Formats: sequence, structure tokens, C-alpha cells
Amino acid sequence: MEDLSSWKEKFETCVYAKKLLDNIEYLNAKVKNPVDIEEVKKGIYYARKYHGLQMRQSGDPYYSHPIEVAIMLAEFVAEEAPKLYNAIMLQAALLHDTIEDTELTEEVITTIFGPEVAKHVEGLIRIKLYGKISSEESLNLLVRQKRYYSINQVL
Repeated sequence: MEDLSSWKEKFETCVYAKKLLDNIEYLNAKVKNPVDIEEVKKGIYYARKYHGLQMRQSGDPYYSHPIEVAIMLAEFVAEEAPKLYNAIMLQAALLHDTIEDTELTEEVITTIFGPEVAKHVEGLIRIKLYGKISSEESLNLLVRQKRYYSINQVL
């Protein structure tokens, strides 16, 4: 396996990543607990790396989809549930299609991002086994999962 910090040297921005990162910087200025931008960049890097040359029907690179999901999630959570606004949820949004559509495994996600991110990604996959879900449904599931896990950690 590659050195886990080598992604920083290889990270390249693109129009999609820039949109997310600019959005995070804007939202970070409005919330009490800003998101670690380096952790978001790590999620972007691995989403792009593993989705590689996959394309959407629109002709856009496939990784643009998880980045758009992360943008919607960031905006929604920062406004509606700011305590849940964190890098873990954004990383899960960025990786939500990787296990089923790429060679990335839950074990590798756990190694790179930690068990909580892997748990959220895996949870989305189990739900999607019953059929494709929209970006909005993915966003709502991530928020519900995080609320559930946050409540259970307090109890």
C-alpha cells in the first residue's frame, strides 16, 4: 500500500474540487467548528483516484457526482445541523460510490480514513442495494446516520 501521506503531494485541484473547497471555506467562516480542509482534500483525492476515468452519461467525469453530493451535504448540514458539520461526513459523501463502483474496499477506507468514515460509506451501500438512490436521499441518509451515531455516543 502507498504511503498514507503521499496523497498530499499528488493532490490536484479541478473545477469540481475548487467549487467544493471554496464552499467549505465560505461555510467554515460561518460555523463554530470549521471543517479540516486537508481532510476534505484527502477525500477528493481518493474519490478522483479510484473513480479514475469513469464518466457520467452527461460526459462529466464520474467523480463530479460525489463532489456535488458533498457540496449539497456541506450546505445543508452547516445551516440545518451545524453540530454534524465535519470532515467525516464530507469524506463519506465523497467516497459513497467507491466500494461498489471501484476497486476501493471498506478495509482500505478504514485504514486511510478511519472506521467512522468506512461505517458511513458501508451504510449507504447497504441501503442502495435496494435500488439506486438520489443525491438528496444520500444526503439525508448521511445526516440521519450521523445523528443516530452522535446520540448513541452520548448515551
